[in-house]
Amino acid sequence: MNTIVTLNVGGVLYTTTKDTLLKYESFFSGLFSNNFSFTLDNNNNIFIDRSGELFKYVLEFLRNNTLPKRALSDKALLEELLQEAEFYCIEKLITEIKLNLDSTKNIKIRLWDLEDYLKKGYHVIGKGMELIQYHRCPHRHDPERIGENRYHDSKCRHSHVEIVEEYVPFSIVSINSPVLPIFDVSTGTFTGERIIKKFH
Repeated sequence: MNTIVTLNVGGVLYTTTKDTLLKYESFFSGLFSNNFSFTLDNNNNIFIDRSGELFKYVLEFLRNNTLPKRALSDKALLEELLQEAEFYCIEKLITEIKLNLDSTKNIKIRLWDLEDYLKKGYHVIGKGMELIQYHRCPHRHDPERIGENRYHDSKCRHSHVEIVEEYVPFSIVSINSPVLPIFDVSTGTFTGERIIKKFH
């Protein structure tokens, strides 16, 4: 049975469900565990000493998995919400806020992050290869690594561990649509490809 919960956040009351608050591993996971002490107000509501005005956006994110558009267009509000998201330890909300705060910048990302950025409405405006170094154990003393984990340093420190140099592809993305063919940093040439489809 889904329990109804009333929170007093900075003097503002919010009524929601326990399942909503526990949607992600966060501050609320600890709040409802047996190892966490909390303060009750005069009406036995859980009191949280944070901004009641800002919590409505946090709760809306927990309900809908996204922030409302009115918040995404307000940089000052997003900066305030980032502090709240970090306090409540909601990693997905932190990521969404940072993506929107960075929306005016060109961002260099690894290929394994590209799909997430495209879904947020970003466009590829450049690409290239970057030389990285990492340690690798040829005797498989580490767990098998795939994707981005492939480039993590080996925890094995025996003498047979190798230092590997490898060129890793990256993309440069922007919230703005490219007006020129995509520039390939590694070759110094344009690919001639135009990104015209916006991903949602």
